[in-house]
Amino acid sequence: MTRGVPTALVNPTSKAADYRLPTAVDNLSLLPSGPIPPTSAKLLGSQRMVELVNELATLADIVIFDSAPALVLADSALLARSCDAALLVIR
Repeated sequence: MTRGVPTALVNPTSKAADYRLPTAVDNLSLLPSGPIPPTSAKLLGSQRMVELVNELATLADIVIFDSAPALVLADSALLARSCDAALLVIR
């Protein structure tokens, strides 16, 4: 996938709606992860990420993010800062 969250973050003039993909489930859309950026922590901790989350919140009643394992990368912790709540799944 060539478009997704990282490409939305590096292009400040883009809109989240431009990246959403429809699904077979009614009222459910997906914003793909897109290409893996070399500096994901920098992107997820940016002001642009806060803006993207706020924009997504205006487009949907519920926004769910899935991220990398918390012990592997800092991405989960950075993403959680932009969200209202976080759910930690332990296996």
